[in-house]
Amino acid sequence: MSHNPICSQDELVPVCYLIFSLDEYNMPYYQELRLLGRSYGLEIFYVCMGDFNFTDCTVRGEFFDGNETYRKSVPIPRLINNAIPPSWLSQGFRASLAAAGACLLRVEIKLSKYQQALKLAAEGGMFEPLAIESVVIGSLSKIDEAFENLQTDTLFFKPLFGTHGNGAYKLERYEKEGERAYVLYDHDKGNTRADFSNIEDIAEYFVANTDNKKYVVQKAVNSYTSQGDAFNIRVIIQRGSQGKKEFSFWGRVGEKGSIVANLHAGGVACDAESFLRIEFGEAISESIIADLTEIALESPEMVEEISINRNYRWYNLGLDMGIERDDSEKGYKLKMFEINAFPAHSGDLKKTHLAIAECEYINYIWRGNTLI
Repeated sequence: MSHNPICSQDELVPVCYLIFSLDEYNMPYYQELRLLGRSYGLEIFYVCMGDFNFTDCTVRGEFFDGNETYRKSVPIPRLINNAIPPSWLSQGFRASLAAAGACLLRVEIKLSKYQQALKLAAEGGMFEPLAIESVVIGSLSKIDEAFENLQTDTLFFKPLFGTHGNGAYKLERYEKEGERAYVLYDHDKGNTRADFSNIEDIAEYFVANTDNKKYVVQKAVNSYTSQGDAFNIRVIIQRGSQGKKEFSFWGRVGEKGSIVANLHAGGVACDAESFLRIEFGEAISESIIADLTEIALESPEMVEEISINRNYRWYNLGLDMGIERDDSEKGYKLKMFEINAFPAHSGDLKKTHLAIAECEYINYIWRGNTLI
């Protein structure tokens, strides 16, 4: 990918990024983005919800002059690049933005990350085998029904609208001395193990710990390393120059004993191609990368199609893929855990590649072009 400055430093176009917390300022990706932005004629500055003053229509942002960061107040810009979903913002905040003449660049798909993956698989073709068998239940007292409906002895539970692996459980069913027994792993309690002899006690545990959230119950995907650690591959797809697709693959490996691989839950990011070669060997890893590349190329427009709000246009996407070993001709099968329309850039791998692509795209749209 080219990286050529498009104008002088004296012609910087201010670009406002709305992010969730001050902690995100220091993420390697956001540091790289604002540094590279200057060579594309962009003065990228970061703000949080608390930085807005709607009385005088200003926002106090964190700027970067090429050497150090500093804070200053500027008029609220007309267009705000929101790196967080609009639904995370209160109705009052969004109304105040509109009254100030500002609008958010990015909209939501209006489906949960799990529902997006399931609906994409329902489109058939190359996406159909990616589906994970699952049900949505409003009462976790109906666990036995989930075991029977999904025809499995291992279930994975996650909130329908959860993030960062929070609220995740894994439940295993087995026979012990001729009686049915269960073991539950609770991610929020350090992946601790709890043994149960009946469904009623498990249901009571869920009632006490889940705040009556709606849960997705999935047939567990055996996406584990040879050392027994949970892993997935995040496919990051970013619009670049003139809206063209750029993508990269990250391996995400959970900490020892964790039932999830999320980076926010203690997992680590690694180069996907190197990781896959170690885990699967040269031939199979090349086949996996080829499959992931095809998914990266074909999925963004399909995600737009499945959106229930027709004004959704993808900006960047994160597809989380599990890989199960099997005895098929390929030696593996891919499963799609979820589709994230606002993927976090917590890892520092491939950050320059993605930051260049994003700079090229925001330079394109900030200079009068429409969001493709």
